[in-house]
Amino acid sequence: MTDSLHFVFGIRALEAAMFRRVPSREVMRRAAAEVARVAAVLCEGEEEKGGRKKKGTKMGLRVLAVAGPGNNGGDALWAAAMLRARGFSVAAVFGGDAKKLSADARAALSEWEKDGGECLDEFPDGEVDLILDGLFGIGLTRDIEGKYAEWIGRMNASSARVLAVDAPSGLNADTGVAGAATVRADATATFLARKPGFYTADGPEHCGAIHFSALTAPDEVEFIPPDAGGFLSEQLTTTDAERLFPHRTAHKGSRGTLLLIGGARGMEGALILAARAAAGLGTGKVFAYALSPRAPAYDSCAPDVMWRENIPDGATAIGIGPGLGQSDSAREVLREVLAKPVPVLADADALNCIAADASLRKALSARKAASVLTPHPAEAGRLLQCKTAEIQRDRFAAARRMSDEFNADVVLKGAGSVLQFAGGEWGVNGSGNSGLARAGSGDVLSGFVSAFLAQSGDSTFALRAGVYLHGAAADELARQHGGPFGWRLDDLTPAAGRILNESHAGG
Repeated sequence: MTDSLHFVFGIRALEAAMFRRVPSREVMRRAAAEVARVAAVLCEGEEEKGGRKKKGTKMGLRVLAVAGPGNNGGDALWAAAMLRARGFSVAAVFGGDAKKLSADARAALSEWEKDGGECLDEFPDGEVDLILDGLFGIGLTRDIEGKYAEWIGRMNASSARVLAVDAPSGLNADTGVAGAATVRADATATFLARKPGFYTADGPEHCGAIHFSALTAPDEVEFIPPDAGGFLSEQLTTTDAERLFPHRTAHKGSRGTLLLIGGARGMEGALILAARAAAGLGTGKVFAYALSPRAPAYDSCAPDVMWRENIPDGATAIGIGPGLGQSDSAREVLREVLAKPVPVLADADALNCIAADASLRKALSARKAASVLTPHPAEAGRLLQCKTAEIQRDRFAAARRMSDEFNADVVLKGAGSVLQFAGGEWGVNGSGNSGLARAGSGDVLSGFVSAFLAQSGDSTFALRAGVYLHGAAADELARQHGGPFGWRLDDLTPAAGRILNESHAGG
């Protein structure tokens, strides 16, 4: 089994377990019913492409089902039959050979044809209101060519909304990598488990709004889990907030002591951003040690951060890297930090130093205390001694390799940040937006995660909570400002604080 197929195999195991309990044809019928439900929601008064609103009767709403040669096409055809029964005007184009269909897909085709439904063999001209993309599902790992690629081009060029059936055709559901011909859907109706590739790499650009159904009846809910193998961070639970919220008897000594190291000459601002973030999220004491001789004696915007000219003792966690540089002195400080028996977060130039120095790589791998790594794809490529493009081809595999090689908890940053923990758990972060795509964003993230590491001592919790809150704060600011512009990275910390306070109050 290759890395890029690990989740597809998990889905196949889920399907097999489901089929032992529920007939496969019934599972297909349920999937089709979910597609038809989402399609009706999209058709009846929802926003069209370009922000237009479409009003009208069901008979005036035109649906085109594009069915491929496998069970994904069967889902689309059965959904088309259900929509026609509900009064929609529906047509279907079928790209397969009826004689080669599975028994379940043949049954779906018969369901479509029994009341006079016809299957076109060429993509029709003319406008429609909604297209069901049922060409290919999650099992496809090769590029789509020929007439199917042409049909995808027609779907993408249409003014109609596109609803993908289980997965946008052409998108690798494991890795999120889109092939040369891949459907750009406005929404995706997906089943059994949330596919990780929908949330990272190219996935968010191609899936649109994701509608998930486990396809279980009430008495089967405990039999089929809603997610398989990992997690998707879409909210901060009240339990998470409770872990971070100070008890009435708390004092600064019980809230952790964090040491942040970085800020070489010309990059002092990186350390300032990280220190302000850590101080704003409840850390009992925050010390900052800068390599630059021009570093401030104190920060007037965060006077509670204590700047030091030497590395102080007593930290419950250390974050190193924001603006660190790659000088000899930077490497020596990093070597000293990696030898300390406390949790350490390594970011930015700390990662670059480790990547370039075999002895530092060995020191990181040999650590007994928790290690947290927060690379972006280029830094991950340096750590794994490969090109950035290879990292992006399978972000999950790359995160696993870093976690395994360095015995660390890892977040591979980017759209749909991938988290991999040394204990084996993995996941995708569902918060955040393009407003984070600027220099300094990672420094704030280092401050968030280091703060929670110092307070909790739990690297898995600190990484998961810090990454989620970083993105959620950006989402809150984007809502307030109407988009990714008009707010600064310093604004992330108070926004994250509000989310924490509200989550705790809601509990």
